[in-house]
Amino acid sequence: MREEFNHLVKAVYHKWKLDQGPVREKHPGEEELACFGLGVLADDLALRIKTHLLLCPECMEAFLFSLSLRQTEEREVPAHLLELVKAAGKPGVKSYVLEIIIQAREKLLELVNTTGDVLVGLELIPAPVLRSRKIREFKNEIVILKDIEDIRVEVRVERKLPEVFNIKVSAKEKPALAWAKDLRISLLKDGVELESYVAEQGKAVFEQVACGRYIMELSGIGGGTAELLLEIRP
Repeated sequence: MREEFNHLVKAVYHKWKLDQGPVREKHPGEEELACFGLGVLADDLALRIKTHLLLCPECMEAFLFSLSLRQTEEREVPAHLLELVKAAGKPGVKSYVLEIIIQAREKLLELVNTTGDVLVGLELIPAPVLRSRKIREFKNEIVILKDIEDIRVEVRVERKLPEVFNIKVSAKEKPALAWAKDLRISLLKDGVELESYVAEQGKAVFEQVACGRYIMELSGIGGGTAELLLEIRP
């Protein structure tokens, strides 16, 4: 069973790496790799190095060699990572196509990380540009957009109380941007479905959502299911 699981992980990783194309960023230095291994880098730099390691065999080999030089404790594979790999191996099911991580601060919402584009006022800003401008703080609402197949998905997170939120999900067909039809939008936590809607007009609202880690499933996109990862930290 373990050997079959290892083969599945390798196959999923190989397919993902092919889809990303060749590495275009400069290679991280030894000091950066060492700091990454110790977990002391800033979030944006750590994410960039992690992405680079997944795509660059030479840097990954150097990083793994540095880890082998020091003793490390054995850890269990995180449950959400196992669920991601399992989902990627199912026919018609896509892996996470949008990730949103938000920190709910006292008077602001801080966008820790996202793989989508962010609506700032009337301007739609790609996540890398947003980081370069060092825009991380929002009042009580964050709007993220992502194109999935021929569907544009919008996720709007609104704070209602210090740690209580409404999550509005909408989907429109491109290029006309008419409301997508016959979508099922579901909210899950720890593998349990909390709410689910058949969105005839491409919209669903999840109210009174507490801080935590959630998965939103959009069934009916490209004949399969897209999974959106949303994490709201107190």
